[in-house]
Amino acid sequence: MKKSVLFGLLGAVVAGLNVPLSIFLLSLGAKPIFLAGITYLAMGASMGLVFLVLRLLKKDHEALLQGWDWLILGFINCLDTGANIMLFLGLAVLNGATASLLQSFEVVATALIAYVLFKERLSWRLILAILLVVGASVLLSFNPAENFAFEPASLLILGTTICWGFTNNLGKKLSQKDPWEFGMMKGLGAGTIIGIIAAIMGQWGLDYRVYLVGFLDGAIAYGLSNVLLVLCFRKLSASLGTALYAANPFIGALFALIFYFKEPTWNFYVALALLIVGEVFAAIDGIRQEKDAARFTADPS
Repeated sequence: MKKSVLFGLLGAVVAGLNVPLSIFLLSLGAKPIFLAGITYLAMGASMGLVFLVLRLLKKDHEALLQGWDWLILGFINCLDTGANIMLFLGLAVLNGATASLLQSFEVVATALIAYVLFKERLSWRLILAILLVVGASVLLSFNPAENFAFEPASLLILGTTICWGFTNNLGKKLSQKDPWEFGMMKGLGAGTIIGIIAAIMGQWGLDYRVYLVGFLDGAIAYGLSNVLLVLCFRKLSASLGTALYAANPFIGALFALIFYFKEPTWNFYVALALLIVGEVFAAIDGIRQEKDAARFTADPS
């Protein structure tokens, strides 16, 4: 279990790199949908390369996707398509740190979907965590510098997290499969769909820097983080795994402030405090669930 927790936290760190890398890519003039496509294609290509090398060297003996797994993967690819397009459209408008913190809503979406569709229980701690994160998300959706004008782009980030909530629960179903194959097909599937959309809209660019940094972003912030999350889900519930992985918005916000410092308004700091408390309650609840499950397995009577 300790190793699974470590996988979740490491996944959060590398996923947090997406925000500063994405801001840099957008600053080069790259179009959002093009970036959404290239990062997923880079994820698929890098994970595919590792998958093929490990298979050729006979170092990878994980179970391959088969049967109904492909249907689940198809749903995941459709959700990832919408999620990544909304993410880059939101990042193109919002302050990087604010957009990153809004991604904390992922833990709420995952928990609610797990409760409604997969009958995972909601304790008072998780309900409190959900309320705190929702409150912080609402606070971040308004700009106090402009008489609390609503930021419509915040809905794009929240829409992204809802899609991720579904993919986290569906990904849990495939967590016992080869994580490299899963990452390859996940990236190539969504990346191809988004790439076709970008081509139709004429958004493909020729700047080599966009391709280099986009590949780095896709391989690390998307690919490696996805593999670590799958490994995390092998021993942990979707709620706890996502609660650990949900540290990535804070890490992303920190990176954004370090590399692209722009003084946040006071609501950012209040929302940050609410989110930290909410994530702590979510993590505590997940840990207690895992301990209860372990006791039940050891003594089913």
